[in-house]
Amino acid sequence: MATPERGAWGGKLEFILTCIGSAVGLGNVWRFPYLLFRNGGGAFLIPFLIMLFLIGIPLFFLEITWGQFASLGPLAIFKFCPIWKGLAYSMLSVNLMVFLYYNIIISWCIYYFFASLTTQLPWQSCGNAWNTHFCTTADQFKNISESRSMFVWRDEVNISRYDLKTPSEEYF
Repeated sequence: MATPERGAWGGKLEFILTCIGSAVGLGNVWRFPYLLFRNGGGAFLIPFLIMLFLIGIPLFFLEITWGQFASLGPLAIFKFCPIWKGLAYSMLSVNLMVFLYYNIIISWCIYYFFASLTTQLPWQSCGNAWNTHFCTTADQFKNISESRSMFVWRDEVNISRYDLKTPSEEYF
């Protein structure tokens, strides 16, 4: 029985783009600007870049080199040192969790994209099945905040309702 031929990369650029696409996922694109803002901008960027070049990139190249040199997956490559077999299982389990997590996020994006293509947006009005009695449209909010009636009371009157929600808040 002949062994099936293994696939190979079409070129160096294809390999590099695949590695970048695998390493830089949705989480990095979404979280990095937030982390940069939250941790002080340039003060965060300098240690981040230092650690990226000292630890991140060398470990990334080590992992790529092992995979290319051995042409094996994580479970097979760590057979040379049985104590590292747990590392292989942890790599596979983390990858499984990340793939499940990001597939859910991508499915939400696809769902909301197609929901936004309808003529009447589902989150535009309060007449939907999921809306509660606290649902209030923007026009109703405007009427609450711009009331022209004169109050005779001298006490404080609180007309703001914190329990009211817009249709989009209830939808999402």
